[in-house]
Amino acid sequence: MPVTESAAPFDASRQPTLSARPFPMKRFGGVDGVVHTAGPFKIDVEDNERDLIRPVLEGTRNILEAIEKNAPTVKRVVLTSSFASMFDSSKGNRPGYVYNEKDWNPTTYEEATRKDSPGFVSYLAAKSFAEKAAWDFVRDRKPHFDLVAILPPWIFGPNKNATANLAKLNMSSTDIYKQMSPTCKPTDPVPVNSFWSCVDVRDVAQAHVRAFEVPEAGGQRFFVCMGNYSNQQVVDILREKIPELRDRVPVGKPGSGFGGVELYTPDMSKSIRVLGLKYRDLDQTIVDAARSFLELERKGRS
Repeated sequence: MPVTESAAPFDASRQPTLSARPFPMKRFGGVDGVVHTAGPFKIDVEDNERDLIRPVLEGTRNILEAIEKNAPTVKRVVLTSSFASMFDSSKGNRPGYVYNEKDWNPTTYEEATRKDSPGFVSYLAAKSFAEKAAWDFVRDRKPHFDLVAILPPWIFGPNKNATANLAKLNMSSTDIYKQMSPTCKPTDPVPVNSFWSCVDVRDVAQAHVRAFEVPEAGGQRFFVCMGNYSNQQVVDILREKIPELRDRVPVGKPGSGFGGVELYTPDMSKSIRVLGLKYRDLDQTIVDAARSFLELERKGRS
């Protein structure tokens, strides 16, 4: 299944809303595969069901129905799911536990839609609901395409968005930039981790390509993850590898790693074995991300 790069730039502001029913897709042919990456990442909402869960869930169902109806040549759909779909937030850091593709977020729809349910918990659950809906669709409707789910955790790496603005970075990019922005000082405290697992954006992209190219990937989930990290490791890398940042990046406790925090273990062996992924390390990911932010600073995109 060849993968080609579109010559036309994507303008999200001009795309139809995925939660619209029916999803307005014109009938087309000559396309082997579809990647469904759309999904809001927000946790501060007024209504968890209306603002978080329904858009993700209905958007996934609608795009699959539209492909089934209008794209008869599509053989495979690759869904960008998330580690959120695997993670059990009620268990915390879960020292000693190994997360892999067999795991599912256990939060129920009723729990996620309660008025007092934290937005973070509902967001994690929404990703699980959407992925389950996709698998249910393929199982029940038996369409002319199969499904592959890619499950990344926190995604870091260089920002290649042509319209990128430092004031409007996504949440994971902000998590890095807030440790190196011009307002930072070496004496600032190192932020506590929001999440503990990460992956390079370029490896996530490669996973999607390989999901199309590898026949046996069909019908499978893949946990795409570099490993665990700490913000202390991030600032250590920034201070060592990019000397021009030393007068702003927090020092913290150099070399202390996870600071004694015990964590679960991510098992990404299936993605290596089946998709043939070779993961970039944290040093390369953080350095390349930081240099892309510095380039945005130089261009005055703040």
